[in-house]
Amino acid sequence: MGADQGKGAEWVSLHQKATPKIAWVMPPTDYADSSGAIVRADDCDLVARVVSMGAVHQAFTGTGSLAIAVAGGINDTLVAQAVGSVVSGRPMRLGHTAGCMRVFAEIALSSDGTYRAESAGFTRTARTLMEGHVRVPLKGV
Repeated sequence: MGADQGKGAEWVSLHQKATPKIAWVMPPTDYADSSGAIVRADDCDLVARVVSMGAVHQAFTGTGSLAIAVAGGINDTLVAQAVGSVVSGRPMRLGHTAGCMRVFAEIALSSDGTYRAESAGFTRTARTLMEGHVRVPLKGV
């Protein structure tokens, strides 16, 4: 690595809090979400947390959920082990800080033994983003 590249790498490590993303995964268990509601182990295929911007994310990052979905479709990954089987071609229910979300991936295994993610996606957890009152004058109704 050249001197300029080394300085750039040092700057990124000191100033870039968005990466790396680190996630913890575990088999499903009952837990209280961020609102205090109980999420039952039967409602999730695995439980995970992800760090983003130097703190545990308030729900789960989109990019992190895609990585979890893809890892769930590959044999012998920590995600597949936490779920208890390989999950490919059907949604996986990911329990996170704010509840549960569905992630999915289609994984192909080639004849040479390598995996390829054909597709991956997620649905967001519905959560209250804003609460308030709106005043509408009666004349306008």
